Amino acid sequence: RRPKPVTSIRTHSSPTFVAKAGARRSRETMRAWACHSYNLSAARGHMEKAALYTDHLPMPTPGPGQVLVRVHLAALDPLDCKLLSGALRARFPVAAWPFVPGFDAVGTVERLGDCCERFRVGDNVVLCLGLQESCRKGTSFGPAGAMAEFCVCPEAQMSKAPEGPKEEALAGLPLSGLAAYQALFTGGHSTANGPLGRVGVGSKVLVLGGNRGAGHLAVQMAKNAGATVTATVPPSCLDWMYDLGADHAVNFREEDWVEALRGRDFDVILDYVGWATTVHEMDRASTALSPKGLYISLVEFEAFDGVGARYACQFKAMVPEVCTADLDMLVALVSSGKLQVAVAVCAPSATSGMRSTSAATASAAARSLSASRTASPWASRVALELGLAAAPDSHSPAVCRKRISRAG
Repeated sequence: RRPKPVTSIRTHSSPTFVAKAGARRSRETMRAWACHSYNLSAARGHMEKAALYTDHLPMPTPGPGQVLVRVHLAALDPLDCKLLSGALRARFPVAAWPFVPGFDAVGTVERLGDCCERFRVGDNVVLCLGLQESCRKGTSFGPAGAMAEFCVCPEAQMSKAPEGPKEEALAGLPLSGLAAYQALFTGGHSTANGPLGRVGVGSKVLVLGGNRGAGHLAVQMAKNAGATVTATVPPSCLDWMYDLGADHAVNFREEDWVEALRGRDFDVILDYVGWATTVHEMDRASTALSPKGLYISLVEFEAFDGVGARYACQFKAMVPEVCTADLDMLVALVSSGKLQVAVAVCAPSATSGMRSTSAATASAAARSLSASRTASPWASRVALELGLAAAPDSHSPAVCRKRISRAG
């Protein structure tokens, strides 16, 4: 049966992280999800062991060129899981604890720092705090910080967000959209520090993980550019891939994609699942690439260091680079209906007034809605918000899907 996104489940319009009725708190503090140390459980998607709810975190102050945003919706990405597990600490360290996860958010401008010119107080905005931008030494904001009542973001990493029903889609867009667009066309921060894919008419593109947040966006963008697109997906998503425009879809549960696609001469392979982690796997992947073809991983970084070329094919890792022009373009595509962001789940979260959604597939929706029937309401709500369970439809069981939390 063709998977369809699940519509929003709205509870009430009270603000995110609402305290008990009648409770008052200082305007100098805010409610947030906070992590106090690295936790290996996060790598397996067990975010409830890594992040704790608090109602007394100091409210951030915007510096020059920065904006204080009241968060309406905040998204969690698989990169959050990897970051909190400590797997990225050598390249992207968490420099300050407690750490508030979340890179993507939609909200309204609450306050402007000095030298801000693009936005005004009250503007609706979509923002991306960025992995490499906020998780590095010397940064004046972050690390991350979207899973809070307020967050600070550089003005150069924000775009105006139109009001309306597409707000949830826009919340799930920034990091996934940039990961798809830059890998296909412009290049982000790669191991080669240069442009990556130059996909256009006649290009042949393979997307590993076409059902993922970035994967389903890459399928649409590549097809719209005139490329021939193949995607690997679980069986429940085969029809959905064709609906999005894919020319071919491979059921990775029943077929070894390398054997099924050997000799297809793909110009670009986008790996959103972390399939290639060894030189042996890279050598196997090269049999599906064209001479001078390009394999881009947006999950594995260390495995690609120093690999360079294998059999004349290039293997590179990439981290999306937050670029205002790219973000503006992505927002315009979603607003005009030319790019669909699949919102599979919208359900109550761990505190009253908060709700969560998933920019993934309908299979994720079924699992999350099933989880909501568990005996412990607290456990079920955390599972919905933070992606507690590993994703059985993924190539790698240690990857959690994107979740989006709602604020009033």
